[in-house]
Amino acid sequence: MNEQQQKNRKAPRKEPTRAAVSERLEIKPEDIDPHHDWSRLNAHGVMNVDFEERVDFRRLHRYRLGRARQAVRNSTLGALLCFDNNNIRYITSTAIGEWSRDKFCRFAVLTGNGEPHLWDFGSAAAHHRIYAPWLQPICCHAGNVGLRGLPRHAAPLLAAAGVGASRVYLGVHWPSDILAGWLFAEGWLGLAESVAAGRAGRPGGSQDQPARGCGDSVIRQEVPLRLTVVLPGRSGR
Repeated sequence: MNEQQQKNRKAPRKEPTRAAVSERLEIKPEDIDPHHDWSRLNAHGVMNVDFEERVDFRRLHRYRLGRARQAVRNSTLGALLCFDNNNIRYITSTAIGEWSRDKFCRFAVLTGNGEPHLWDFGSAAAHHRIYAPWLQPICCHAGNVGLRGLPRHAAPLLAAAGVGASRVYLGVHWPSDILAGWLFAEGWLGLAESVAAGRAGRPGGSQDQPARGCGDSVIRQEVPLRLTVVLPGRSGR
């Protein structure tokens, strides 16, 4: 474990509220230049060694992030939201295995004026904070949005079904009591959603309030911001 990894491991749990501005915000010509030399055939080998220069992974990180930043700045987009494993690896240089592909369990955000932010499993986020020093620890978030295709209210419904089945199994309630309770709760939930949707659509409602982003700046409604979502199957080249 090198010195930077030890610092990340021993860092206090209280983290800053925003990512520090790094020198990578400046897109340098040498970062986005692939340095192809067609006069000779390069054979970098399959492993890095200490007796010759082969693959410079830090330059690879700068090259990928520099090209992504250049593409965002040359477009009218405000940010990129990536769910595909290839695009996440291209921006953040992180990977946790092929099993996480096409599950929407991890995603990354790259804005035009901020560091790349990564949302990953809790153990993976902790791993990135220690072993991925090219990412700021505050940019590695622990979060899991659930399985792909899971209904909106699946978790509460599964919990209610489990509680209801246990009450019937213990003989405390009849099945008709459980069904009536479910219908009553669903009715109240629908009423609450209707009231909330009505309040959000009124002038001066919640839609006029400023919304905070990923610990960077306050984005108000009158400021146009376009967001591109890069879905699996449309990997960047």
